[in-house]
Amino acid sequence: MKIALFGLTGIKAGKHNLKDPRLDETDRLVEAQKKSHAQVEVVGDDQLLDADSILVSVEGRADLILKDLEFVETRLGRDPQPAERAALEKIKALLEQEQFIFNSSLAPADLQAVAAHNFFTNKPIVIATPEELRDVDALLLKTFAAAGYICFLTVGGKENRAWPIRKDTTAWEAGGTIHSDIQKGFIRAEIISYADFVAAGGETQANEAICDAGLRPDEFPLQQVDGSVGNVPSRRSRRFSANYLIFRGTSPSAMSHMALKLLFSACFLPMNSTENRAQEVIGLNQVDPGQSNGGSNGNSNGNSNGKPEAGRDHSGDAVEQRIAELERQLAGLTAQNAELARANQALSADGRQLQALLETFPDNIYFKDRESRIVRVSRAKAESTLQSVRKLHRAAHPNDKPDEWPPHLADAKVFSEWLVGKTDFDTFPEDHARTAFAEEQEIVRTGQSVIGKIEKHVYQDGSLAWWLTTKIPWRDKEGNIIGTFGITRNVTQLKQAEESLDRERILLRTLIDNLPDAIYAKDTAGRKILANPADLKNLRCTSESEAVGKTDFDFFPKDIAEKF
Repeated sequence: MKIALFGLTGIKAGKHNLKDPRLDETDRLVEAQKKSHAQVEVVGDDQLLDADSILVSVEGRADLILKDLEFVETRLGRDPQPAERAALEKIKALLEQEQFIFNSSLAPADLQAVAAHNFFTNKPIVIATPEELRDVDALLLKTFAAAGYICFLTVGGKENRAWPIRKDTTAWEAGGTIHSDIQKGFIRAEIISYADFVAAGGETQANEAICDAGLRPDEFPLQQVDGSVGNVPSRRSRRFSANYLIFRGTSPSAMSHMALKLLFSACFLPMNSTENRAQEVIGLNQVDPGQSNGGSNGNSNGNSNGKPEAGRDHSGDAVEQRIAELERQLAGLTAQNAELARANQALSADGRQLQALLETFPDNIYFKDRESRIVRVSRAKAESTLQSVRKLHRAAHPNDKPDEWPPHLADAKVFSEWLVGKTDFDTFPEDHARTAFAEEQEIVRTGQSVIGKIEKHVYQDGSLAWWLTTKIPWRDKEGNIIGTFGITRNVTQLKQAEESLDRERILLRTLIDNLPDAIYAKDTAGRKILANPADLKNLRCTSESEAVGKTDFDFFPKDIAEKF
């Protein structure tokens, strides 16, 4: 889960533990070797569009709204379709009233009309007051919840740990948060109220309290579910709207591996609710270790009176087959976890390499979304665009001193942060911005790249620059185009050198052609590569092309040609 900061400097970027007191209370009641908090990733305002939620200062609230308002006004100026225009007008009215788009009164049809656009305020936003900033842990928990996230805990054994999940996640999906194999082999989950759990002082005591109330797992309606063995209640897709606690449970047969036990049984406790006091069983009912194949009297039911015991599964070989299947799945967990660790290391290394490239590469590198809004730029891009924008500002405000310039023109770092969410219309003249926008939209539409294009820029102060540009579709892991990215190199000096050489060449040729003496040049084989008019006259040629590539033997007798 990712939280972006806007207008805040007192919170460090990076991974942060969510200091949930409920994990502390659970850790007190259930012994484990270590305690691990759920984590959130805090990022800067260069990743506002990618974040799950935004944490903004009171002062930064207006600036965040202004980012969307600037985009809406720019989009309205490009003659959008009627449905989009109507939605944009409503969004503009909201923003002008200093309201966020997220959880606004916009109709679903309006949101659909602008679904292709990424708005900064169309996601959960928490405004941090100065008082709240004194307790960063509580503020991150508040932002975590505002983004629609909750936690469940795995307790006992080696680790008591909190896992973040989306609100309304099913028990089956929650199991997949721990590992995909748990979701594939998911069988059961037992529900106990967190309030009951804490009040009772642990899992065993809470279960006893439930039994004393006359509620048993086997009282729920049962149905058969594909891929399972035995009776399965109808609440497999139960969704959680509060924070829940997941315990390890007992397995259908004697097994000691913690992960395999979790595949078979998990106990969920809602952390802020007293409603779900009954246990809901998903999958196989519990069987005491060593009793799945019958007791000492030979009765397959496993008890002395021959009657089935409540809450027990008696599917025999089918259970053992299921156990064997899960054991095979478990055998791959260690290898998969190792592979995942290697992938994470590679991903981290890739991120560092990309950052190093963006910080040091001399060419301009930039990433833009589908609307040609800047997502990320290299240091060189920020510095070169800053110079261009400063030129525009000087032309428009010739009497301003540098200390009177807008804050975003102070330096490249501040400017690069300001650039995020902007388009070329905010930094370049209208004609250049319109050309670049049309080109990028064509790339998004067709997927065709622009390779090695020479572009000429004339700035308002009359200065001239040449750029070599390559733009390529930016795709996600599924291959969908999510924007463009490009590399631009300033080739002004190269173009100036070429123009200088052209001028020198023309001057030299003019001199050669107007001298009265015959002037010519030959290659190592004696073939003419240049001849002025005086030499052409001697050769009786009407144009230089008649002489180029020929030798003196083509124009003179052999004895004379040999002298040359």
